[in-house]
Amino acid sequence: MLSAVLLVVGQTLPAPDSTHFSANIRFVSAAGNATSSTFSLGDTYDKFLGPWAFGQEFQMIYGTDGTSTLANFYLFNLSAKYALNKRTQVMGYGGWQRNTPAGLNQRFEEGIGVTYVAMDKPRDKINVEGGPTLVQESRPDGDRHFTAARLAADYNHTFREKTTFEQKFEYMPDLGVFANYQFNSHTALAVPVSGIVGVALSYDVRYTNQPPPGFKKADRFLTAGLQLTR
Repeated sequence: MLSAVLLVVGQTLPAPDSTHFSANIRFVSAAGNATSSTFSLGDTYDKFLGPWAFGQEFQMIYGTDGTSTLANFYLFNLSAKYALNKRTQVMGYGGWQRNTPAGLNQRFEEGIGVTYVAMDKPRDKINVEGGPTLVQESRPDGDRHFTAARLAADYNHTFREKTTFEQKFEYMPDLGVFANYQFNSHTALAVPVSGIVGVALSYDVRYTNQPPPGFKKADRFLTAGLQLTR
């Protein structure tokens, strides 16, 4: 989530002037600050125009037991990347998150960075990314504004066409208070069923080392459902 609910880190560019789109509807089992069974909706959209790559990501997880909200997570990201060569890209992105069961009313991020393709084989790809990010948070214990570093890595393995495994990590320490950091992990497996329809499984961990008082540090999301890809 991330995806998952992580921001998609740099990818090796496909053929110029192409479009990639995927959407999913999944059943979710959440544990941590929210324990529930509910549904997740999401999509990713990527447009490639020569050396430019533009991306959009959305995810929603919502659940209620009829009297109270058990899961209430939203994520929306926009990004733009420019390829300097086959292995290096520069990028900028903006993102918004909401996770009220974890004490996050809203969080905005605006960052820049560099992506490097560390491995680019037919079946295996590894990308690493780093750069500064401005963060604005609204929480029950007050608003916070700080500058963070963002370090991310993305591993993709292709078993065969449209059968893939992906592992992402993201680490974001506050450059002013290093004890204030966030760590995100996203693990996903996708298997095609027929045409553009497939089955996707994912497991996400979102860890905040300094949550608001009374809230747990980690949220975990296990999802399974249908995915449409073209």
